Amino acid sequence: MNKSIQSYFFSKDQNSSQQKENNFNLPLIENLKRIKTSVSSHVEQEDSQPLTNTNLNSSPKRKKLEKKSQTKERFFQDDWLEKFSWLEYDKEQKMMYCSICKKHGKENTFTKGCDRFRRDVITEHILIKDHSDAVEDSIAQKVTARMVKNIIFSNEQKYLSLMKIAYFILKNKLFC
Repeated sequence: MNKSIQSYFFSKDQNSSQQKENNFNLPLIENLKRIKTSVSSHVEQEDSQPLTNTNLNSSPKRKKLEKKSQTKERFFQDDWLEKFSWLEYDKEQKMMYCSICKKHGKENTFTKGCDRFRRDVITEHILIKDHSDAVEDSIAQKVTARMVKNIIFSNEQKYLSLMKIAYFILKNKLFC
């Protein structure tokens, strides 16, 4: 080993060993001092800035959370009335209703009135059991009404034919 290195590490003298340790740690101490001054200057800069909403809420995560928490005001879209024939809108109460569910006495959000003006809310309503049952009932009523009308019409034709025959018999005095 080199004498200077030996003397540095193996010195018995306390004072000289402390000096050598200080010399050995000098770069480390200087770095720590620089870091300390850098941090303190940064803290002083932040302290000198006035606290405002923009300083407090400037982080991207904070902005994202605020964006999610804000509720966007939504409005009823008139084209929904064309796309969903069963949908009704009351402008005074600002509520949407389902005419089919109301007609068939179902109890759900759209019979009481819905003010959540979003297309996904309307499509969710289509999928609920109350609405699908009401649609089936409505179709069954239409089919039944058409069948009854056809039966009445065919019976009318039969009665009309019988009435014509009776008139012909009476007119020509063909009865006994």
